[in-house]
Amino acid sequence: ELIGFTSGNSNPRRIESSNTKNYSGLFFYHWIKKFTSIYTQLPEKTLMKHLILTVLTLAAFSTFAEIYEDYEPSEQHVQLTVVAVEPNYLDDYLVKLKRTWVRGMEIQKKLGYIVDFSVYTSDSANTPNVWLTITYENMAAMQPNEERYKAVNKEWIAMYGDEDDEIDEISKGYEEIRKMIDHQIINKVNFK
Repeated sequence: ELIGFTSGNSNPRRIESSNTKNYSGLFFYHWIKKFTSIYTQLPEKTLMKHLILTVLTLAAFSTFAEIYEDYEPSEQHVQLTVVAVEPNYLDDYLVKLKRTWVRGMEIQKKLGYIVDFSVYTSDSANTPNVWLTITYENMAAMQPNEERYKAVNKEWIAMYGDEDDEIDEISKGYEEIRKMIDHQIINKVNFK
């Protein structure tokens, strides 16, 4: 059985399944008829305003952004690492980070392998509370390369080789005070 409206009656009533072909669309027909009767009773100016507003709304939702016309992704890629440092260890972590990770990034920047690097912190965040970024010229610059690896190690040994034991000890201690939360490759969107 279906429930619908029959012609001239606004009360719903049961429609037998044998009559389904005759009455299945009546419900929608009457609903549309009642809906449109509201608009036919409006003054012409108001009706036009509603019509224009409807058209503009539909046009606004039907526009699509087009890559390289409305925006373009930057060629530079950023490697983002999100870290949660244990409470009361943030200062200690940052000092140790300066002696390990920051030194490595400075060497890579000096050799031209990276564009830039940054360390961000948040005083108000419980976790995560440290964000590390490395900016590469393009995606190809992020790929492993034996020549670059050897050049960075050679420079590291020349600058900090006498501190290897201390650096190893610092690196081992990281696991006690921090947890790596996320690692993403992101790129900036430039709007036109």
